[in-house]
Amino acid sequence: MIKKYFNVLNDYFIRYLFAKEGHEDILKDLINSVRIDSNQEPFEYIEILNSFNLKENVLDKESIVDVKARTKSGETIIIEIQRIGNQSFIYRSLYY
Repeated sequence: MIKKYFNVLNDYFIRYLFAKEGHEDILKDLINSVRIDSNQEPFEYIEILNSFNLKENVLDKESIVDVKARTKSGETIIIEIQRIGNQSFIYRSLYY
């Protein structure tokens, strides 16, 4: 038997697991586990959105997030999985 190992923090795996249509319950469980741990009220509904942030004008930058979702109340949730921290992530998160 051959075992193949893969990196569970790989962008493709994260998008497949959390951002694929039909996986809303898995994504909601992830988000709610973090919210509950932070003493925040859990969400009842999550809608998975397109993870591409398209340019709105010529000077903007197009970006792709790992997971983007919307709650019933219209709140947008962006999830980025990072294996190692770096200074540029701070600026990217502010941009998103």
